[in-house]
Amino acid sequence: MNELMTMPVGEVLLPDGEYAEGLKDLRMELQPILANAKAITAIATAEEHLNAVAAGRLLQAASKSATEFFKPFKAKIDEVKKVVLADEKAAGDPLGAEKQRIGGLTLRWEQEQERIRQEEQRRLREEAKRAEEEARLAEAIALESEGLKEEAEQMLEAPAMPVPVIAQRAVAQKTAGSVTRTTWRGKVGNFHMLVKAVANGVAPIETLLPNQSFIDKQANAFREGLNYPGISVEKEVKAHFRG
Repeated sequence: MNELMTMPVGEVLLPDGEYAEGLKDLRMELQPILANAKAITAIATAEEHLNAVAAGRLLQAASKSATEFFKPFKAKIDEVKKVVLADEKAAGDPLGAEKQRIGGLTLRWEQEQERIRQEEQRRLREEAKRAEEEARLAEAIALESEGLKEEAEQMLEAPAMPVPVIAQRAVAQKTAGSVTRTTWRGKVGNFHMLVKAVANGVAPIETLLPNQSFIDKQANAFREGLNYPGISVEKEVKAHFRG
Protein backbone atom coordinates (compact mmCIF):
# COMPACT_ATOMS: atom_id res chain seq x y z
CA MET A 1 0.00 0.00 0.00
CA ASN A 2 2.82 2.43 0.84
CA GLU A 3 4.08 2.13 -2.75
CA LEU A 4 1.13 4.30 -3.77
CA MET A 5 2.77 7.28 -2.14
CA THR A 6 5.88 7.06 -4.36
CA MET A 7 3.91 8.89 -7.06
CA PRO A 8 1.90 12.12 -6.80
CA VAL A 9 -1.64 11.47 -5.68
CA GLY A 10 -3.08 12.78 -8.94
CA GLU A 11 -1.10 10.26 -10.98
CA VAL A 12 -2.21 7.42 -8.72
CA LEU A 13 -5.87 8.29 -9.05
CA LEU A 14 -5.97 9.40 -12.68
CA PRO A 15 -3.10 7.65 -14.52
CA ASP A 16 -2.16 8.75 -18.04
CA GLY A 17 -5.44 10.55 -18.72
CA GLU A 18 -7.36 7.28 -18.37
CA TYR A 19 -9.99 8.86 -16.19
CA ALA A 20 -10.57 11.92 -18.38
CA GLU A 21 -10.79 9.87 -21.60
CA GLY A 22 -13.04 7.27 -20.01
CA LEU A 23 -15.33 9.92 -18.54
CA LYS A 24 -15.62 11.59 -21.93
CA ASP A 25 -16.62 8.28 -23.55
CA LEU A 26 -19.09 7.56 -20.75
CA ARG A 27 -20.80 10.92 -21.16
CA MET A 28 -21.12 10.36 -24.91
CA GLU A 29 -22.64 6.95 -24.22
CA LEU A 30 -25.12 8.30 -21.70
CA GLN A 31 -26.24 11.34 -23.68
CA PRO A 32 -28.61 9.60 -26.16
CA ILE A 33 -30.03 7.37 -23.41
CA LEU A 34 -30.86 10.43 -21.32
CA ALA A 35 -32.29 12.27 -24.31
CA ASN A 36 -34.53 9.30 -25.13
CA ALA A 37 -35.76 9.14 -21.51
CA LYS A 38 -36.44 12.88 -21.29
CA ALA A 39 -38.57 12.69 -24.43
CA ILE A 40 -41.06 10.49 -22.57
CA THR A 41 -43.35 12.93 -20.75
CA ALA A 42 -46.59 10.90 -20.52
CA ILE A 43 -47.93 7.40 -21.11
CA ALA A 44 -51.32 7.09 -22.78
CA THR A 45 -51.15 3.77 -24.68
CA ALA A 46 -49.83 0.25 -24.21
CA GLU A 47 -47.17 0.88 -26.84
CA GLU A 48 -46.01 4.01 -25.00
CA HIS A 49 -45.87 1.97 -21.80
CA LEU A 50 -43.64 -0.61 -23.51
CA ASN A 51 -41.40 2.19 -24.80
CA ALA A 52 -41.18 3.67 -21.29
CA VAL A 53 -40.23 0.30 -19.80
CA ALA A 54 -37.59 -0.13 -22.50
CA ALA A 55 -36.23 3.34 -21.73
CA GLY A 56 -36.16 2.44 -18.04
CA ARG A 57 -34.19 -0.73 -18.74
CA LEU A 58 -31.70 1.29 -20.79
CA LEU A 59 -31.35 3.73 -17.90
CA GLN A 60 -30.80 0.83 -15.52
CA ALA A 61 -28.07 -0.62 -17.74
CA ALA A 62 -26.48 2.81 -18.15
CA SER A 63 -26.49 3.33 -14.38
CA LYS A 64 -24.69 0.02 -13.98
CA SER A 65 -22.13 1.02 -16.64
CA ALA A 66 -21.50 4.33 -14.87
CA THR A 67 -21.06 2.55 -11.54
CA GLU A 68 -18.62 0.07 -13.05
CA PHE A 69 -16.61 2.86 -14.66
CA PHE A 70 -16.12 4.77 -11.41
CA LYS A 71 -15.52 1.68 -9.25
CA PRO A 72 -11.77 1.17 -9.95
CA PHE A 73 -11.03 4.88 -9.49
CA LYS A 74 -12.94 4.92 -6.21
CA ALA A 75 -10.95 1.85 -5.12
CA LYS A 76 -7.71 3.72 -5.83
CA ILE A 77 -8.99 6.69 -3.83
CA ASP A 78 -9.81 4.34 -0.96
CA GLU A 79 -6.31 2.89 -1.05
CA VAL A 80 -4.72 6.34 -0.98
CA LYS A 81 -7.12 7.40 1.76
CA LYS A 82 -6.07 4.41 3.88
CA VAL A 83 -2.44 5.47 3.57
CA VAL A 84 -3.22 9.10 4.39
CA LEU A 85 -5.40 8.16 7.36
CA ALA A 86 -2.72 5.81 8.68
CA ASP A 87 -0.09 8.55 8.35
CA GLU A 88 -2.43 11.03 10.01
CA LYS A 89 -2.99 8.64 12.90
CA ALA A 90 0.74 7.94 13.24
CA ALA A 91 1.45 11.67 13.34
CA GLY A 92 -1.48 12.74 15.48
CA ASP A 93 -1.74 10.00 18.11
CA PRO A 94 1.62 10.73 19.81
CA LEU A 95 0.78 14.43 19.85
CA GLY A 96 -2.60 13.75 21.37
CA ALA A 97 -1.13 11.41 23.96
CA GLU A 98 1.52 13.93 25.00
CA LYS A 99 -1.02 16.75 25.06
CA GLN A 100 -3.19 14.69 27.37
CA ARG A 101 -0.23 13.78 29.58
CA ILE A 102 1.00 17.38 29.83
CA GLY A 103 -2.56 18.52 30.44
CA GLY A 104 -2.80 16.10 33.34
CA LEU A 105 0.44 17.40 34.82
CA THR A 106 -0.63 21.04 34.57
CA LEU A 107 -4.08 20.29 35.95
CA ARG A 108 -2.66 18.43 38.95
CA TRP A 109 -0.25 21.31 39.62
CA GLU A 110 -3.06 23.87 39.40
CA GLN A 111 -5.22 21.76 41.72
CA GLU A 112 -2.36 21.54 44.21
CA GLN A 113 -1.91 25.32 44.10
CA GLU A 114 -5.62 25.75 44.74
CA ARG A 115 -5.41 23.34 47.69
CA ILE A 116 -2.51 25.35 49.10
CA ARG A 117 -4.46 28.58 48.63
CA GLN A 118 -7.52 27.18 50.38
CA GLU A 119 -5.38 25.87 53.24
CA GLU A 120 -3.74 29.28 53.59
CA GLN A 121 -7.13 30.97 53.54
CA ARG A 122 -8.35 28.61 56.30
CA ARG A 123 -5.26 29.45 58.38
CA LEU A 124 -5.75 33.17 57.88
CA ARG A 125 -9.41 32.88 58.77
CA GLU A 126 -8.57 31.10 62.02
CA GLU A 127 -5.93 33.69 62.87
CA ALA A 128 -8.40 36.49 62.17
CA LYS A 129 -10.98 34.77 64.35
CA ARG A 130 -8.51 34.42 67.24
CA ALA A 131 -7.46 38.05 66.86
CA GLU A 132 -11.08 39.18 66.89
CA GLU A 133 -11.80 37.12 70.04
CA GLU A 134 -8.71 38.52 71.78
CA ALA A 135 -9.74 42.04 70.84
CA ARG A 136 -13.23 41.52 72.25
CA LEU A 137 -11.79 40.03 75.44
CA ALA A 138 -9.45 43.00 75.84
CA GLU A 139 -12.35 45.37 75.23
CA ALA A 140 -14.48 43.53 77.80
CA ILE A 141 -11.69 43.75 80.39
CA ALA A 142 -11.35 47.44 79.73
CA LEU A 143 -15.10 47.96 80.13
CA GLU A 144 -15.18 45.96 83.37
CA SER A 145 -12.25 47.95 84.76
CA GLU A 146 -14.29 51.07 84.16
CA GLY A 147 -17.18 49.59 86.14
CA LEU A 148 -19.23 48.74 83.06
CA LYS A 149 -19.78 45.08 83.96
CA GLU A 150 -23.03 44.66 82.00
CA GLU A 151 -21.46 46.10 78.85
CA ALA A 152 -18.45 43.85 79.35
CA GLU A 153 -20.70 40.76 79.53
CA GLN A 154 -22.57 41.85 76.42
CA MET A 155 -19.26 42.26 74.62
CA LEU A 156 -18.25 38.70 75.51
CA GLU A 157 -21.65 37.21 74.66
CA ALA A 158 -22.00 38.95 71.31
CA PRO A 159 -21.61 36.58 68.36
CA ALA A 160 -18.31 36.77 66.60
CA MET A 161 -18.46 38.53 63.24
CA PRO A 162 -16.67 36.70 60.43
CA VAL A 163 -13.63 38.57 59.20
CA PRO A 164 -13.23 38.36 55.42
CA VAL A 165 -9.78 37.14 54.39
CA ILE A 166 -8.50 36.33 50.93
CA ALA A 167 -5.42 34.22 50.29
CA GLN A 168 -3.78 35.08 47.01
CA ARG A 169 -2.89 32.35 44.55
CA ALA A 170 0.73 31.31 44.46
CA VAL A 171 0.69 31.94 40.70
CA ALA A 172 -1.33 34.03 38.30
CA GLN A 173 -4.86 32.76 37.90
CA LYS A 174 -4.51 32.44 34.13
CA THR A 175 -1.39 31.25 32.34
CA ALA A 176 -1.07 32.23 28.70
CA GLY A 177 -1.67 29.21 26.49
CA SER A 178 -3.08 27.06 29.28
CA VAL A 179 -6.81 26.58 29.45
CA THR A 180 -8.74 24.39 31.84
CA ARG A 181 -12.07 23.25 30.48
CA THR A 182 -14.65 21.31 32.43
CA THR A 183 -17.35 19.41 30.57
CA TRP A 184 -20.32 17.49 31.90
CA ARG A 185 -21.89 14.50 30.19
CA GLY A 186 -25.09 12.67 30.93
CA LYS A 187 -25.12 8.87 31.10
CA VAL A 188 -28.28 6.82 30.88
CA GLY A 189 -28.13 4.24 33.66
CA ASN A 190 -31.76 3.06 33.54
CA PHE A 191 -33.43 3.46 30.16
CA HIS A 192 -36.84 2.23 31.36
CA MET A 193 -36.81 4.80 34.16
CA LEU A 194 -35.95 7.50 31.62
CA VAL A 195 -38.84 6.41 29.37
CA LYS A 196 -41.22 6.66 32.34
CA ALA A 197 -39.84 10.10 33.19
CA VAL A 198 -40.50 11.31 29.64
CA ALA A 199 -44.00 9.81 29.71
CA ASN A 200 -44.72 11.59 32.99
CA GLY A 201 -43.36 14.90 31.73
CA VAL A 202 -40.45 14.92 34.16
CA ALA A 203 -37.78 14.68 31.42
CA PRO A 204 -37.98 16.28 27.93
CA ILE A 205 -38.75 14.02 24.99
CA GLU A 206 -35.45 15.10 23.37
CA THR A 207 -33.66 12.72 25.76
CA LEU A 208 -35.06 9.80 23.74
CA LEU A 209 -34.03 9.03 20.16
CA PRO A 210 -36.02 6.49 18.08
CA ASN A 211 -34.00 3.72 16.44
CA GLN A 212 -35.21 4.36 12.89
CA SER A 213 -33.21 1.49 11.41
CA PHE A 214 -34.85 -1.00 13.80
CA ILE A 215 -38.31 0.47 13.19
CA ASP A 216 -37.88 0.19 9.40
CA LYS A 217 -36.76 -3.45 9.70
CA GLN A 218 -39.79 -4.22 11.84
CA ALA A 219 -42.06 -2.51 9.30
CA ASN A 220 -40.56 -4.54 6.46
CA ALA A 221 -41.00 -7.73 8.47
CA PHE A 222 -44.56 -7.21 9.72
CA ARG A 223 -45.89 -4.67 7.19
CA GLU A 224 -49.52 -3.78 8.00
CA GLY A 225 -49.32 -6.14 10.98
CA LEU A 226 -46.86 -3.89 12.83
CA ASN A 227 -48.75 -2.70 15.87
CA TYR A 228 -46.48 -0.65 18.14
CA PRO A 229 -48.14 2.25 19.98
CA GLY A 230 -47.10 5.56 18.48
CA ILE A 231 -45.77 4.01 15.23
CA SER A 232 -47.66 3.97 11.95
CA VAL A 233 -46.65 2.00 8.86
CA GLU A 234 -46.16 3.85 5.59
CA LYS A 235 -45.86 2.02 2.30
CA GLU A 236 -43.64 3.44 -0.43
CA VAL A 237 -43.73 1.91 -3.90
CA LYS A 238 -41.02 2.72 -6.43
CA ALA A 239 -40.68 1.51 -9.99
CA HIS A 240 -37.40 -0.12 -10.94
CA PHE A 241 -36.14 -1.81 -14.08
CA ARG A 242 -34.19 -4.96 -14.71
CA GLY A 243 -31.12 -4.64 -16.84
